[in-house]
Amino acid sequence: MGKSGLQDLPPEIIRQIIEDVERKHSLLLLCKQSSLIASEYIYSFLDSGEEERHSVDGYTPPLSKLIEGLQHTEPTHDAPFGSDVKLSFLKRARKFQHAFGTYICFRESSSDEKVLENITAVFQSLQKRCIVAFPSLEELHLHCTGWSSITPPNRRCAFALAAVSQPSLCYWPFVFSVDELPSLPLQGETRPEDKIKREGKEMYRELKFAQGHIPDRVIHVPYKVPCIPSVCYGTLNVVSYSQLWSHPAWSVDETIDYLKSVLRYAHPEVFNQEDDAVQRLGQKEKHIRDKTLWAFLWVGRFTKKDGKTYGTMMKLVEAGLYEAVPCMKDRVKFCVRNVGK
Repeated sequence: MGKSGLQDLPPEIIRQIIEDVERKHSLLLLCKQSSLIASEYIYSFLDSGEEERHSVDGYTPPLSKLIEGLQHTEPTHDAPFGSDVKLSFLKRARKFQHAFGTYICFRESSSDEKVLENITAVFQSLQKRCIVAFPSLEELHLHCTGWSSITPPNRRCAFALAAVSQPSLCYWPFVFSVDELPSLPLQGETRPEDKIKREGKEMYRELKFAQGHIPDRVIHVPYKVPCIPSVCYGTLNVVSYSQLWSHPAWSVDETIDYLKSVLRYAHPEVFNQEDDAVQRLGQKEKHIRDKTLWAFLWVGRFTKKDGKTYGTMMKLVEAGLYEAVPCMKDRVKFCVRNVGK
């Protein structure tokens, strides 16, 4: 049995010791091991148990303050332990909630886009060093203030954050406008990726988490349609249209075509085996894609009933999509409220 130490004491005793040391003998905290144990209390001002909309475990610090210190890849005079102490604090976080605004994400007071770029660069640096900043998240809950917040810089920052996080549940508002993406190929048509890039469009992008982590589910929350969610392969993707700010009034056939386009962007392997990207997939990637599930919520918000009951209209949408993509029948469902497992 190993020797017991500070880390083995009850949390309330550790807190009292840290407070006494800080007050009387602050230099004693310069021991790295003690600092790592004390990180929860050193950064207690960033943590709160209160439930708020944009928070880390309930508190609302600016994101730049939250990640302050993570840029230190090596020990320096000002950061003798590099980023280790801050990372020790962040790994305890269970919930991460924040909102992206129109000009700058996470309610930063400055509208200088440099702040956002620096935040993104810190996350990208952590990813390159194979560091998971948030390994214990039960929930990663991102918000946007509306469609004007779905900007490429904000999206890049959110993807960089996801790449250093391992949540069990993720709320993801970043979708692609159909106009942003290259048009889908015609049935049977193949188009090399370099040709797609020459169109000047943004490439469709899947949602990936740190070190191949797969959450229990991802809930996509679009603010308008038509839009294309970023699929997270290997798990349940819930697309909830309950928060739409604007939406069309489509016929049943138009709704089916739209939902089919969502699946075509996410699953080219289902629609075109000759696609360049599909040809490069390994067996493991194909297996993960085959386990991907979809649930569409509140599709009736943008589908006309045309004299039918809501239930009849939804049965027509469901039957039409299953007929169009029969191999996805067991992997796609339609719901109004609870999705289930």
